[in-house]
Amino acid sequence: MLEGDQFVKVAKIKRPQMIDLILEQLQNAILDGQLPVGTRLPPERELASALGVSRASLREALKAAALMGWIEIRPGEGSFVAKATSEKIIQPLSYVLMFDTENIGNIMELRSILEVETAGLAACRRSEEHLSEIRETMQRMEETASRNVEEFLEYDMLFHKKVDKAAGNPVLAKTNLILRELLREANRRVARLTEGRSTAIAAHHRIFTAIETRDEKAAREAALDHLKTVAGFVLDETRARANLIASPGAEVKGLAKPLLSHTERS
Repeated sequence: MLEGDQFVKVAKIKRPQMIDLILEQLQNAILDGQLPVGTRLPPERELASALGVSRASLREALKAAALMGWIEIRPGEGSFVAKATSEKIIQPLSYVLMFDTENIGNIMELRSILEVETAGLAACRRSEEHLSEIRETMQRMEETASRNVEEFLEYDMLFHKKVDKAAGNPVLAKTNLILRELLREANRRVARLTEGRSTAIAAHHRIFTAIETRDEKAAREAALDHLKTVAGFVLDETRARANLIASPGAEVKGLAKPLLSHTERS
């Protein structure tokens, strides 16, 4: 088990967003490999002291981490790092990006680079089965556009997954999926706009037509135009949301050094 004096020296958390910052450090430690699956966290008192937070704040953060599936709290034994999936880590990051104009712009740019090429590959490699799946997904998007935003968003995401599948590159498909999941909350805000939904439907039809006719150039152009439009919506929404909460000195930086210096497997 980790001891309190085995923590590297870190700046104590003094901002009011205690729980969020504790979760951020735990998430970073998992992503960086400092906390492998099965690692037992230090006792509550030691961990709270090392981070400079109250035990009450730490306890709430650990409960939240358990709800998100990052850790497993075993009564009488302690808290252990659970087997993590990409979705468990990505989901909270997507909420953070709701207010981060710079990074969300960078992610949108990377998504455009990859998905434009994906559309071109899909036009080249698609089968009739692929076309049928993409067509059906578009129909579902149109059916849900006026009645259920959440269903519309899911079919929007599924449309891109089907195009990924038609492109025939599993690594590219997984990378595209991760980027879309990071942008899910931003895309949800766009999907709430009537114009956002109608624009997406029209763009998807254009992409589908190019894939159907095996026109690689047209597929890439259609995908690029679509993603530029989406990026405009997303960035406008993100800036507006960020301006609502902006205040002097609001920036909060994470701890500069790794959270933990040693780990122990259960």
